[in-house]
Amino acid sequence: MLASIKEAASDITAASDLLQELQVETFGSMDRREKVDFILEQMRFLRLQQDWEKLAIVAKRINLNWLADTENEDLKLRYYALMILYGLHADKYLDVCKYYRAVYDTATVQEDEARWTAVLRNIVYFVVLSPHDNEQSDLLARVFKDEKLVKVPEW
Repeated sequence: MLASIKEAASDITAASDLLQELQVETFGSMDRREKVDFILEQMRFLRLQQDWEKLAIVAKRINLNWLADTENEDLKLRYYALMILYGLHADKYLDVCKYYRAVYDTATVQEDEARWTAVLRNIVYFVVLSPHDNEQSDLLARVFKDEKLVKVPEW
């Protein structure tokens, strides 16, 4: 709550410092969802400060297998939105493509044609922008096999 007050007062640095001091992974009384939400808030403040290296370190505290559960889709989408921004900052286009693929594989995105079309378009963009290597070639082949690709308008 204090971090929210500091943020409202436009003191992003103080708000971020308050959140960064706590290591919520060690708190046994908090449930996992609350811990992940707190870590996502830490990541959001680090993005506001443009502390990209620390954001990448904090992001590793989140268990991606736990985010795969359907009841955690909202947290999964928040996580990958932040990771996409990090990947764009670091010019890691193959990683950005993978982050968009994780978003694409989300049930709420698959239910909304406008959303999955936009996400699939971004997947194509970033796999093409990625430097050519075996991983990029494999990912390109998997994207090409997606049946929904024919529904995405050509750009």
